[in-house]
Amino acid sequence: MDKKYIPATHYSLFRIIVAGFLLLGGAYNTPLLAKTTMKPVSSNAASKDQPKQEDGHGHGKESKTHQEEPDKHDDHDEKGKDDHGHEAPKKDADGGHDEKGKDGHGHEAQKKDADGGHDEKGKDGHGHEAQKKDADGGHDEKNKISLTPEQMREFSIETAKVESGRIDDHIIRPAEIKFNEDRIVHVIPRVDGTVKSVLASEGQFIKKGALMAILDSRELADAKANFLAVIARLTLAKQNLERDERLSRRKILAQKQYLNTQNIHIEAQIAYRSSLQKLRALGLSKKTILKLPKADDDSLSLFRVRAPFSGVIIERHIVIGETRSVEKEALTSRKAAFVIADLSKVWVDISIFPKDFKIVKKGQEISLSLDDGGAPVTGKIIFVSPHVLEATRTGFARAIIDNSSRRLHPGVYLKVEISTGSRIASIRIPKKAVQTSERGKIVFVKEGNGFEPRDVQLGLENHTFVEVKSGLKKGETYVSAGAFTLKAQLGKAAFGDGHNH
Repeated sequence: MDKKYIPATHYSLFRIIVAGFLLLGGAYNTPLLAKTTMKPVSSNAASKDQPKQEDGHGHGKESKTHQEEPDKHDDHDEKGKDDHGHEAPKKDADGGHDEKGKDGHGHEAQKKDADGGHDEKGKDGHGHEAQKKDADGGHDEKNKISLTPEQMREFSIETAKVESGRIDDHIIRPAEIKFNEDRIVHVIPRVDGTVKSVLASEGQFIKKGALMAILDSRELADAKANFLAVIARLTLAKQNLERDERLSRRKILAQKQYLNTQNIHIEAQIAYRSSLQKLRALGLSKKTILKLPKADDDSLSLFRVRAPFSGVIIERHIVIGETRSVEKEALTSRKAAFVIADLSKVWVDISIFPKDFKIVKKGQEISLSLDDGGAPVTGKIIFVSPHVLEATRTGFARAIIDNSSRRLHPGVYLKVEISTGSRIASIRIPKKAVQTSERGKIVFVKEGNGFEPRDVQLGLENHTFVEVKSGLKKGETYVSAGAFTLKAQLGKAAFGDGHNH
């Protein structure tokens, strides 16, 4: 019999047979019944060639062979039961979910928001909680890094308030560190003699007045002996003068003899002063000279070489047993016994081009960046050459730099930044506060109890500071030191999974 022309009475009879079969324990989903279940013509014709569809959960929808009928009220009896004798769940207006919020597969339906992207629990399509963002999308909770005060101290993380400041214009030129020639000395023994001992070495720091070497000098012995003789004559002349003064007052001594005694005393005083100055010229202190009358005879020939000021011995050209001659050294340009340099201040000679003469001036500040990773060293220009050197066709500017930290070493070549002007930036931060990421330049800004990366646009900059044109506001708190640690922490979080948790 053709299915298209099944009488209504036969269809009702078939339903009774199916119900009876179920009561006898038959399975509803047996292949036989699944294939022979009959439907009205309109339903069968519409779904005959319709492909299987999938619902929103990835399950394939069965072609509606036994769940939908032309008349919805034919599927359920008056008590709300379906064909299997179970209570049918009440459908909502859309027919997709029952009263309990379950879908057609028995799962609870997730309530979606207007976009359909998140359910009412705030979860995204991957089952992760959706990150809440503000109106402009600027604050991303997933990138916030929270640190305790102990952690900030441990990693040397410092913060500061965003504020305006001066940024200097500058030019960069090559330079050389040199000894301060106002504080360098060539130590040369002032008498001829033989080196008896050397007590100082190259590279040693020595204090002013410290003993460096001892020479055995016949010249010095003669000078000291002459001084002692002069002292004796002066003493005698003074005694004679005092005696003649008493006799002259008593009218016992002739006036001519008294005047002669006065002349002898004056000559003795002149000889004393001359001998004293000679010893002083040989390098002996006044205190040492005054002790000579009581000194041992063996020490009269010893000449002691002492440091004229505190500094580092940068050269030594003296050995035990050699003979030093002042006259010969002057004629042969023999090197000094010692060269001492005071390194507390050094010179920095900067090469400048002819075009730089109009902008490089005395008194301008300079900044030197060293390879030791420390802070830049600063100083001021004290001299600008008025001419160009013929060999290099460049001029030079000289700055004097404090070197108490001993970070600057004469002979080193480096780049120098010369401040030639300045301007006020509305927002200025240290360059070390800016980090580079995949999204560009960022600065970590305090948001709540943590720090978030903020995109910034930079402007004018120098070695120390940089201008921020956009991305920061005055008064905000940002990480001024230790930002690299936060960047590394942010990178670790991003590497953890695809959602930056």
